[in-house]
Amino acid sequence: MKRGFTLVEVVVALAISSILLALVGTSFYFITKLSTNVIDNSSNNYKLFSVRDYIISAKPSNEDIEVSNDGDVIIKGNTIVYDSQIKDINIVDNKCTITYLVDNSEYVLSFILSWE
Repeated sequence: MKRGFTLVEVVVALAISSILLALVGTSFYFITKLSTNVIDNSSNNYKLFSVRDYIISAKPSNEDIEVSNDGDVIIKGNTIVYDSQIKDINIVDNKCTITYLVDNSEYVLSFILSWE
């Protein structure tokens, strides 16, 4: 009595394992891409709210704030964040607006300053 696999059984096993490997590879690719986007957005949110918190604590005027073309935010001579998506910061009366980019779309974060 011969023991072993026929050629048809080996080909079927290879086909099934190839399909499973393709499914796992595709899933891994999309999960990696999604997690990279989440990490980038989290980093941008952290930078945005760090600037907001610094503005609330430092009480700067518009003349004290500088935003460079590459997203560096400098307030009163201190660099707060590097390479952010922040494009503009404007303080008028007791309202601050921070304009920033998300996926090439502009958004605005506005908040009231209650300095005494």
